[in-house]
Amino acid sequence: MTAGPATTAELGPAAVATATLRLIPRQAANHHVAPLVDAVQRYRQRETVSFHCPAHRGGQAADASLHDLVGERLLSADIWLDPAEQHRVLRQAEDLAADLWGADRAFLLGNGSSGGNHAAMLAMLAPGDEVVLARDAHISTHMGLVMTGARPVWVTPEVHPQRSVGLGVTPEALGAALQAHPSARLVVLVSPSYAGVCSDLPALVQVAHRAGAAVLVDEAWGAHLPFHPLLPVDALSAGADAVVTSTHKLAGSLSQSALLLVRAGRIDVDAVATAVRMTATTSPLLPLLASVDSCRRRLALSGRTMLDSALSNAEQLRSMLDGLPGTDVLSAGDLGLGPRALDPLKLVVDVAGLGSTGVAIERLLRERFAVAVEGSDLCHLFLVASAGGGAAEVGRLADGLRGLTSPEPLPVRASAACGHVLGPRPQARSPREAYFAPRESVTLAGSVGRIAAELVTPYPPGIPVLVPGEVIDAEQVGYLRRALRAGVHMHGAADPTLSCVQVMVDS
Repeated sequence: MTAGPATTAELGPAAVATATLRLIPRQAANHHVAPLVDAVQRYRQRETVSFHCPAHRGGQAADASLHDLVGERLLSADIWLDPAEQHRVLRQAEDLAADLWGADRAFLLGNGSSGGNHAAMLAMLAPGDEVVLARDAHISTHMGLVMTGARPVWVTPEVHPQRSVGLGVTPEALGAALQAHPSARLVVLVSPSYAGVCSDLPALVQVAHRAGAAVLVDEAWGAHLPFHPLLPVDALSAGADAVVTSTHKLAGSLSQSALLLVRAGRIDVDAVATAVRMTATTSPLLPLLASVDSCRRRLALSGRTMLDSALSNAEQLRSMLDGLPGTDVLSAGDLGLGPRALDPLKLVVDVAGLGSTGVAIERLLRERFAVAVEGSDLCHLFLVASAGGGAAEVGRLADGLRGLTSPEPLPVRASAACGHVLGPRPQARSPREAYFAPRESVTLAGSVGRIAAELVTPYPPGIPVLVPGEVIDAEQVGYLRRALRAGVHMHGAADPTLSCVQVMVDS
C-alpha cells in the first residue's frame, strides 16, 4: 500500500519552517510582470508588418496543416524582435527567474536541460580535467564529457535490490571518489531521478565543498520543488552551485524549455553566460522562452495553489491504482527512503504482477485505451501528476490497467532481471578519445571486451548503458538484449536495433 505525501505533522516544525522560507523571494522583485510575454504581445498588438524571418510571416504563409495543428495565436507569436530589445527583455526575464529560484544568475534555455548541461560543463571543465559524476547521469551529461574532453570519475548509485529503482549516490561513495581524485573540482549529480528519487543533496554538497569541488545538479525533474513545503528540498536550497532544471516537466512551460541557475563563488558566471549563448540558437522560438517567463510568474503568484491541486491529483491516482490487482505504486517506505526523499508527483507503478513488461503495457494503454503515460521500463510505468484533469481521466487509466488483467495473453513477458547496469567498469579511454577514435562495427555479442565508441541508451530514462571509453562486458550485453526483446527504444546508437555496435579499433 502506498503512503501519500508527508503531512506538516510528519515533517516537523523545523522542516516546515525551512521549506516555507524557500517560498519567499529574496528581493522585492515584481513577479507580476512577464517581460518576454509582454514584448511579444506588444509586437502583435501593433499589427507589425513583417519583412523578417520566419518566412510564414505570422502564419500568413503557413501551410494549412500547420495552421490546423498549432493555431493562429502560436504562429503570430513566432516573431523576431530587434536584437537589442530581445536581449533586454530576455535579461529581465532571467533576472526574475534568478530571484524566484534563489540564484545569482539564471539563463532561459530553448534546448532543454540537455543544452544547460552542455553549456555548464563547457564553462566549468577543460580537456583532461577530472570530474566526479553519478553513473546514472543523463545522456546529455555524457555528451558534455565528449565536448569538453574531461575525464570522468564515476560514482555508482545505489539500486534497490528487489524494486530495481535507483536510490542515488551516497555521501560516503562521493567522499571516497573525491579522496581518491583530489584534483577533481566539479561534481555532477542527478536529483530527482527519473523515478522521482531525491538524493541527500545537503550532505552530498557538504562533502563536495569540503573537498574544494563545485556541485552541478541535473534537476531536470525538479523545477517545482521550491514551491511547496511538502516536496523534497531543491538543489539550490541544498547549497548546489549550479542547477539545470526543465520547467516544462512539472512546472508548466512548453516542451523543450528549461533553466540554468548559477550561484557565484565557485563558478565563473561570465564563463557560463558565454557558453550558454554560444551553444544556444541565435534564432529562438520566442513563445518557447516566453513560456518559461509565464511559468515563473505563475509559480511566484500561485505556485502553492497549483501544487496543492497536483498533490491532490497524485493522491487520487495512487488511491485508485493501489486497488488494482497486479500493480503496486511504490512509496518512499517501499524503497527504504525518508518521507521527503521521493517526489509525490512522480508515480512509479510496478507492473510485474500483470505478467508483462512495462514497455508492453505502456504500448497497449496507448493503442487500446488512448492513455499515454510518461514512460516505462522492463518492470515499471512512470506517471506524472500535475494540476488539471480529474476523476474521469484517472478512471480511464485505471480502466485500461484493469482491462490488462484479463486472461488474454500479453505480447511480451518480463525478464526476471530488471534495471540498468550501472556498476563500475574499466574506463580505458576518455569519452572524447573513444568517440573520435577510429571505430568499427561489431555484433553485440562480439563487443564484449571491446572499448565502446558510442553511447547506447535505453530511452526513457536516457541513462547510457554503453559509454565511449568504457570496456563492454557480458552483463551489459545481456541487459541490452532483454531490453531489445521488450521493445525498448535505443537512443544514440548508430544502429538502434543493435545488430551491430560501434567500438574502437584495437590498436
